[in-house]
Amino acid sequence: MEEKLHRRLVLTKVGGKTGGSATLTEDGRDLLKEFKKTRKLLFNVLEDKEAWEDVGYKLSARNRLRAKVVEVKIGAVTSQVRMRLVSTNLMTSVITNDAVADLALKEGDEVEAIVKSTDVLVAKRRPRQR
Repeated sequence: MEEKLHRRLVLTKVGGKTGGSATLTEDGRDLLKEFKKTRKLLFNVLEDKEAWEDVGYKLSARNRLRAKVVEVKIGAVTSQVRMRLVSTNLMTSVITNDAVADLALKEGDEVEAIVKSTDVLVAKRRPRQR
């Protein structure tokens, strides 16, 4: 990769008594940062039902229920999101804290509860940017 980019990405030190080491250069850190940003965008598209439908794909999860978030309980690793279904029934989903942050979930948000197998997923419609 360094050869293709004509930049030094990793500095290596041969081992010995103290052992070897490898550290990223500033260019290496910048490249890793851009990779992580691109990966996040890619995974957001992969999880976006509308994006897949725009290119002719559909989700296998068909059990989608419109709901409103009534409570978010943040735990150490996962969060509980309680939703009131349009029919006034309640449903609870246990999702990661990262998912709660990524969706910016808060009480009063309108979401869809997507039921697949034994899991209840949460989807929040994003404003279209065109």
